[in-house]
Amino acid sequence: MLLVNENLKTESASFVDIKNGAIIIQEVFNDPLETGNKNRYQTVECLIYVGWPILATVIIGLFFSNLSLISLLFIGSAILLWPYVKGLIGLAIAKIRRIKDPRHTIRSSSFWFDGFLFIGSPMLREIRQYSALSRSLDVIYNAFERFGIKPAKFSQDWENKITPFRIVNKLIKTWSIFWVGMPIAQDVRSRLEIIADEYRRTINRLAAKNPGRKISILEVAGGQLQATMMGIRRAIDDGSKFEYHVVSVEPDSLFARERARELIGIFKLDEKCFKFISSNVSTSRAEKYLSNILFQNGVQSERFNIITCIGLGDYYYTPKRIKALLASFGINGHAKIITANIADNFIERPFLHILIQWPKMKYRSDKEWRNILFEAYKGRGIRVIQTPHRIFNIAVIE
Repeated sequence: MLLVNENLKTESASFVDIKNGAIIIQEVFNDPLETGNKNRYQTVECLIYVGWPILATVIIGLFFSNLSLISLLFIGSAILLWPYVKGLIGLAIAKIRRIKDPRHTIRSSSFWFDGFLFIGSPMLREIRQYSALSRSLDVIYNAFERFGIKPAKFSQDWENKITPFRIVNKLIKTWSIFWVGMPIAQDVRSRLEIIADEYRRTINRLAAKNPGRKISILEVAGGQLQATMMGIRRAIDDGSKFEYHVVSVEPDSLFARERARELIGIFKLDEKCFKFISSNVSTSRAEKYLSNILFQNGVQSERFNIITCIGLGDYYYTPKRIKALLASFGINGHAKIITANIADNFIERPFLHILIQWPKMKYRSDKEWRNILFEAYKGRGIRVIQTPHRIFNIAVIE
């Protein structure tokens, strides 16, 4: 389950950039364990998005032959635009009811993503209902059992429990697997693999220099805790001798902690070596500064060897805020820092926000991301590893 496929580690340097005393080496990660087929996937995604409204309009036209062409065009347009309209309705309801997260207002099934005919897919609904949270990522990471485990909520023949009809369940599962295989989901899994291997290599290197030493890890925002555990397990399997202490700051206090304990058991780690802190992290509210959160939870003096924060910065829209976030990890070179951004990507981006209703993110170009890293980490060596579809740029600051 935990063996490392060395074919995954073939990374090619595309170029080297030097500025402000910092050096950035940019690489592209090769991941043969994902299906690829980006153009094929995106073509089918577009056909689904446009095809459902066309099919529905044709069927309506056949049953109601007295409808005019203008009426049919209006009906077809309304069906096509329904995801947009539903999003606006959700925002309005959230505003009226003073609900902070509009995702919790309208969560009905749709033809485009989590619905198949009139029956929804539980797996896809889980992704959409808990988008941007660790519960959603858990499904995307493990739906194909790539890392030897299943999603927490879909471990026991979930597809056979949707309806009494086997053929319908099979169709729903096929529909679900298609969407969990879309290019951005492929890159999410590749990202997890990259980070897990960075943990493995760093731990092996530190343990080789000082066998039996304690390695302290800080994981911010929770989404990569599985990668942390995978990396620790792989290093142990490599024969490295070390102690570990992991501090996880995670806003999702219910699912994330329960799932973390399950993963600790799966990867045969020691739960006493993990400390879970339930909190959001902010750069604008003093009580939510990372340093204050750590202080309030008794780990203010911890000297971390590895700090990982993936995803949180995608919701910081200004360079000032993202630089403040990076600065909160420390820029003095004591810890290896792993962070990332999401790059703009046509087709996947609108599908992510419109169909899956993922919260809006800030998409930064490679150049913009490098400039931020240059300013934040002057004088330090930086590697930027791009996922195969060039959707995520993972920065590793040594």
